Amino acid sequence: MIPEEWSMPSLRTILEIIGALILAFLLWENHQKPVSAPANEIIEAMDAPEVKNVPKASIAPPRVIVYSSEAKKTVALPEQVKADPVLSVLNSVKVPDSNHAQTVTSVINSQTGETKSYVVIDPYPWVAAENKMQVSMGYGISNGGRQVGRISFADDLVQVKAIHLGVSTTLDSDGQYFAGIMATYRF
Repeated sequence: MIPEEWSMPSLRTILEIIGALILAFLLWENHQKPVSAPANEIIEAMDAPEVKNVPKASIAPPRVIVYSSEAKKTVALPEQVKADPVLSVLNSVKVPDSNHAQTVTSVINSQTGETKSYVVIDPYPWVAAENKMQVSMGYGISNGGRQVGRISFADDLVQVKAIHLGVSTTLDSDGQYFAGIMATYRF
């Protein structure tokens, strides 16, 4: 039984509580993911999900075309790979920066031994958790011609196709601020 001095919360209060719980879950979920490697850190590529459970077969090409050992000196590889004379470079591809995930697939011609790599830009997911943060600083003119400094923080939490949903906050040097949710479309 609910005491008389208590009243039912408003629909807005209920929605705010639900929103806060969803936001807390998304923040927790996103921060459980591993952070991507920093620039110039060499990591072994993982199999694409499309082939993760496909069985492997053995082929015997007459020969395999590889780059000369000079190639190991010009591309980023772990030192033990560079030093091992039995390891050779088959392909090395650059993948341009993109808002899309990309899959690189290498194939070998079993008659000639030549290899080629193909890059496909994966479609946007229908719904996916993400964790992309941004902090920015700026200096400019606000309403009325006042010069102000601004610091902004944004965190993308959910991606629905090409739209990124998240939280944003801005603080200006004149004391003005903004905090709220955001939807972003990148192009």
